[in-house]
Amino acid sequence: MEISTTPLWNIKWCKKYSHLLAVTCDNFLHMYDLLNPYGCTKAFHTIEETDKMRCCVWSNTSRQLITATVNGAVKLHDFVNAGKVTCSLQIKCQPTSVMYWNDDNNVIFVAGRTSYLSAFDLRSREQVMKYDLRGAGDVLSIDSFPDGNTFVASYNEVNRANAQHNLVIWDVRAAAKISDQIFHERHSCPCVRVHPSGKSFIAQTTGNYAARFQAVGSSFKLDKHVRYDKHTVYEFGTHLDISADGKHVTSGSSDGSVKTYRFTDGDLLADIKLDHNSAVLDVQYHPLIPRFCAVSNWCGVITLLE
Repeated sequence: MEISTTPLWNIKWCKKYSHLLAVTCDNFLHMYDLLNPYGCTKAFHTIEETDKMRCCVWSNTSRQLITATVNGAVKLHDFVNAGKVTCSLQIKCQPTSVMYWNDDNNVIFVAGRTSYLSAFDLRSREQVMKYDLRGAGDVLSIDSFPDGNTFVASYNEVNRANAQHNLVIWDVRAAAKISDQIFHERHSCPCVRVHPSGKSFIAQTTGNYAARFQAVGSSFKLDKHVRYDKHTVYEFGTHLDISADGKHVTSGSSDGSVKTYRFTDGDLLADIKLDHNSAVLDVQYHPLIPRFCAVSNWCGVITLLE
């Protein structure tokens, strides 16, 4: 389904229904019902901003969504009130990722350029926590663990002398680093995804492979026996995702293909070449239907895989 002539940076499934958000590299966010055979190719709701969209996320109730634009505007759209903006925040840098705090619909995390990472209470519109890490570069991706006490963040400041901050585990309430010297390879990680069990997470790397990290006590260590490495990333920052049942890992590839691996051992199970020969940017499994996976690419096309 071709919905734009610009890259599709970000796609997000609704947690309760078959609605999918798609953020294009312009001023629009489109909403589709992809499992509706009669209306899946036409957006049933479109949000236009005054500046380019960067990322989006559904609330846990699926009644609100958060959008973030490159000028630092973060807005809450309430669909109980016809999609009207009911809360607006302004941060001092370009956002790169937005996330709700597990089951709490009042607290969001906003990550951005120059190591920006903060938590906000939507009721008071105030910053309630700041996760300060100087000299780590831009925050590329964040994801929370199921217990709600910790989350993982990836940073892009990687050089020959220092790679200790490319992946950091944060304590949510204390705003303290639990573990940071996790990954010693000189690669940044454009995408991190926590396994549903909470005992491991996977990081996509610019080294053209995804690495798995296992819980060891209160920290995480690289699993040297499992690697997902049949795809390419290069400069596109291709994302990956883990199925809701935790059995499969699917990654996009810069050559326009999608690879599915077995989570436990990294074996390649499927290699699908999409019709459009364009780099895959984002991959999202449906949160309730493990066999459904949506894929977006550089040419503005969404593909639904089963």
